Amino acid sequence: DNVKYISSDASNIVVPRLQAPTNIRIENGNLVWDKIEGYTYKVYIGEDQEVLTTEDNVITNLLVVSGQQTVKIKAILVGGSYLSSDYATKTIKR
Repeated sequence: DNVKYISSDASNIVVPRLQAPTNIRIENGNLVWDKIEGYTYKVYIGEDQEVLTTEDNVITNLLVVSGQQTVKIKAILVGGSYLSSDYATKTIKR
């Protein structure tokens, strides 16, 4: 659901949700996803949940040990009147 409804006695307020990141992939050893201008992204990497916040759509020097790691990315809009996106999740294998 991409919309949140907030009710009060006086009125109903509709708060839209940002689009979740798409097309998460590894390119030349970097974590990449399709960028939407104006969005900031929170990136969670691996079981330890390393958290990065970036306005870019590339994470360089991604260290993936043998096996696999799960990456979760959500879009946030600082100072905007939108809800953060749902998480987009990708399992990265080495």
